[in-house]
Amino acid sequence: MAFVESLSSDQHKTKLLDPIAAANLLGVSRTTLAGWRCTKRYSLPYVKFGRVVRYHEADLLAFLQQHTVGQRLDV
Repeated sequence: MAFVESLSSDQHKTKLLDPIAAANLLGVSRTTLAGWRCTKRYSLPYVKFGRVVRYHEADLLAFLQQHTVGQRLDV
């Protein structure tokens, strides 16, 4: 219970995505995402329990924002 209480309210409310869904959201392959995780190429947080890996959707969206170059034009 202490762990859940220590999570920020935003992090606690986000969906957990499996590697396939996370890779689709980022526009990369599942293999690429696994490579990034294994080599620690990017500091993309993930949750791991046993062999199960999940990504917080909010972390993936923040990752995209951090790696956006230039200015996005919303039409």
